[in-house]
Amino acid sequence: SVGAEGLELINNQEVVIEDNPMQFAARVVELLGNPDRCRQLGRKGRSRVQREYGWKAIGEKLRSVYTSLSEKPKE
Repeated sequence: SVGAEGLELINNQEVVIEDNPMQFAARVVELLGNPDRCRQLGRKGRSRVQREYGWKAIGEKLRSVYTSLSEKPKE
């Protein structure tokens, strides 16, 4: 879970998070045996990452910061 800190992803829906390497490997093997579930997890994860961390999201956040900075009165 350390590698996913700060990312607001939902475990088992958008990403696979395990603290133990053996548990993580077991989850990967499960996904390899279930291609439909693997595709579903991948689609949801990719969608979330694009929505939250894609260039469009970054641009909107930057615009918001710049707008708030330009509206502050000068001291």
